[in-house]
Amino acid sequence: MIARCIEAITFQEAWRRYDDYEPISELILEALTSSFAHIHELPRFRTLELLFVATRYTSRGNSPCVQWTILSAISSQTPSPSLTSLTIDNLAPLYHPIYNSPSFSGLFRSLTSLSVTTAYDDVFSTHDHYRSFFVKFWEKAIQDRMLGSLSHSLTTLMLQGQVDVGVMPRLDFSQVKFPALEALSLQKILFNEETRIENFIVRHNGTLRRLWLAGCAIVVEDLDEVAARQWSHIWKHFAQEMKGLVSLVVRSDSLDRDGFTTDSFGEDDSLKYVGRNWQTWHSYEPWDERLPYEDGDHLALRELRRSVRLQALERQKYEE
Repeated sequence: MIARCIEAITFQEAWRRYDDYEPISELILEALTSSFAHIHELPRFRTLELLFVATRYTSRGNSPCVQWTILSAISSQTPSPSLTSLTIDNLAPLYHPIYNSPSFSGLFRSLTSLSVTTAYDDVFSTHDHYRSFFVKFWEKAIQDRMLGSLSHSLTTLMLQGQVDVGVMPRLDFSQVKFPALEALSLQKILFNEETRIENFIVRHNGTLRRLWLAGCAIVVEDLDEVAARQWSHIWKHFAQEMKGLVSLVVRSDSLDRDGFTTDSFGEDDSLKYVGRNWQTWHSYEPWDERLPYEDGDHLALRELRRSVRLQALERQKYEE
């Protein structure tokens, strides 16, 4: 009887040293498998939150076994068509065979809201042992399995990385379209030509109302050359096209945990330019020098914020 009433499940992983629970670790994982393998049987199930711990030291060796156990259990069955909201916090950015499962891709086909935040550990992107798994996670699990499987009914998308991604590993938003998208939150996604993020955002100008950008950057390979695409160009493009925006947050640092902070109108906090770390090839570092076009970036962002504020006031008057 209780199962018929369950509409939402929140799983919160607790931090423990592996040595503390090693004697019963198999029992814990078996219990998690048994529990999550049956959530598709809940007739009113709508919302799933998986809040994992962001450190490598909570799992056996360096493997995030709790995450993969739960995701494997969920993916072992046909996904519930009633699931509309999925949150995965501190997802380890490492590829795993579970992402090949058709049932895993099926998790996203009925969603109206998806929030994915990856865990931070620079070992994932810089250590030789993990690098290929890190790249494949973004290019296959995120690009193909998640973004490629999302429903056209999606209204809210939050994708937060902890290191710069988009060029290497590669993300391409040129073919991604969500006709009902109203809220978009991106963190640490590179706005270079390869990602097509700018055009992805503009493509949703008819529906997008809220936009959050945090820690995003543009890669500049050589300071002696003027960047072909600058933040001022992007802000002016948004001001011209995004007439439906009523909420805008732009921060050079990371967003709060929920990814939906208060408006930052009036803040002088434009986004940055980064250079490739030639030692790792899969990470980027901010340029120490101030670039000559940053003043123009700040000015264009102020104008965009002013436009969005006016649009918000106009919409408020219309709704009254």
